[in-house]
Parts: sequence; C-alpha cells; structure tokens
Amino acid sequence: MNMAMTLFAILALCFSPQGNTDHKDYSHVSSSDGIDLYERWIETGSGESVREVMLTMQSRGSIPALARALGNETQFMAWHKGLDQCNISDHRGNAWKIYLQYRTPWPMSNQECLIQYRVAKRTEDQLRIDFYSLDNAELPGTKRVDRILGIQGSWEATLIRSDQINIVYRILSARSSSIPTWVSDPFVRKNTMNSFIALRDLLQSN
Repeated sequence: MNMAMTLFAILALCFSPQGNTDHKDYSHVSSSDGIDLYERWIETGSGESVREVMLTMQSRGSIPALARALGNETQFMAWHKGLDQCNISDHRGNAWKIYLQYRTPWPMSNQECLIQYRVAKRTEDQLRIDFYSLDNAELPGTKRVDRILGIQGSWEATLIRSDQINIVYRILSARSSSIPTWVSDPFVRKNTMNSFIALRDLLQSN
C-alpha cells in the first residue's frame, strides 16, 4: 500500500463518526484562556508518520453563528490569523471551497491550500463540518509559496445550553515542509491559539 492510500485509510478512521474522540490518546500541548491544544502522531505503516492536532473550547454563541464564521469569507478572514488571502467559492448549500494563503516568518515560505468544506450533520443542537484538501492542480501556482497537502479534519459543535456551545476541532496533514518542527511549531501553535481566541470573540459578538 503506497503512502497516499495508507494516509487515506488513517484519515477515514480518525474522522469517521465512529472515530476515537477520547482525549487519552492525545498529548496535552498547551492551554490558553480556556482553550486546550492536543496532538498525537499516527504511524502510516510505511515508515512515515502524520500529526493530528485537536483543539477544544467552550464559547458563548450558537450553532448558526459558528456555521457563519466558517462559511462567510469576511468572517473567516476576521478570526483566522496569519492569512494574506482568503477566497470562498462554489458555495452550494452545505458545501463550499476555501482558498487560503498564509504569511509565515523567515525561514518558512508562505503556504497555500485549497480546502473543501462539507456539512456532514446539522441539527438544532449539533453541527459537524468535515474538510479536506483538494488536488493542488486547482491552486493558482504562486511562486515562492509552499502548498500544504494531505489535509483532512473536522469541526464539531454541541449546544450545551441555549447560549453556549462546545467546539472540537481536528486537523491532520501530511508533512509538507523541510523546515524542522522545532522551528515551525511555536509559530503554528501561537497562530492557532490566537485564531481560536478571535473565533470565540466573534461568536460572542453575534
């Protein structure tokens, strides 16, 4: 089984509705302002490993407010930190595409990806949105920008009470950069935490 097929099988297991959601399989990396970040490394069976990151938080807000924050270009750009470009296209009911280009500090190159979002479940008290990266042939092909490949993940939200939701975010991707993790991780983690703080602020203002 090649790397692509092995990774696909791992992703299908991790993000299926029956996938493991127990935090005990993850290492707790950090907490900030009520937001917890976890991660785990998953062997692909071909000597490679991929990292899955999970963030959890509770926020005042609603299921519709979170759906808008993920599907509205202006709102997405407002909370998602570190973006140079954000373009949402092909918005057709429960599915849409998002092109993202991130600005990153030296020695990292800027990065880009094209992500397919799809609503897997939506009720009055639950929301699940799955996402995955699309064939990089659909990307603009900007020079001096690295393409992020092999992304798959999900957003899950549960209504705790009338004005509060619990959010679980997971993302898994194949390694796409030659930059050591000890260089990239501090930036990525800080940026992710800041994004979730901004997302919570946005949800609480809606």
